[in-house]
Amino acid sequence: MGEKRNSVRACLIIGAAPCTSTDYINEFKLKTDCVICADGGESIAKSCGITPDYWIGDGDSLGCDTSVSNKVILPCEKDYTDLHCAVDLGLKLGYQRFYLCAVSGGRLDHFLANLCLLEYLESQ
Repeated sequence: MGEKRNSVRACLIIGAAPCTSTDYINEFKLKTDCVICADGGESIAKSCGITPDYWIGDGDSLGCDTSVSNKVILPCEKDYTDLHCAVDLGLKLGYQRFYLCAVSGGRLDHFLANLCLLEYLESQ
C-alpha cells in the first residue's frame, strides 16, 4: 500500500491498454492506498513491480489464473467493461480519488468508453 498523503483515499486502477512506457505508473502508485487491476492490467502491474490489492475481470485478456488473492471474476456477457467494474469496486471500497493508467491506448471503442467512464466517475 502506498504512503498516505492526506485524508482523501486514493486508488490506482491499471487497465490492459498497450503502453510504450510504464514508468509513470509507479509515480501514481506512490500516491495511492490501493491498486486494482482490470483483467490484463495485472501483467502491466507485474512489469512495473507492483502487486495489486484486487483483480477484477472476466479473464478474456489474462485468464483467471491471477496470483492476486482478492479477485472478482465477472461473466463474459455483461453491460460494463472490466475497467468500469474496477471503478465501481473502488467506489464501493470507499476511494475518493482515482488514477487510471494504461486505459487510453489500444481499441478505439474502449478508449471512447473510458472517456465516458471518466464522466461517470466525476458524477460519483
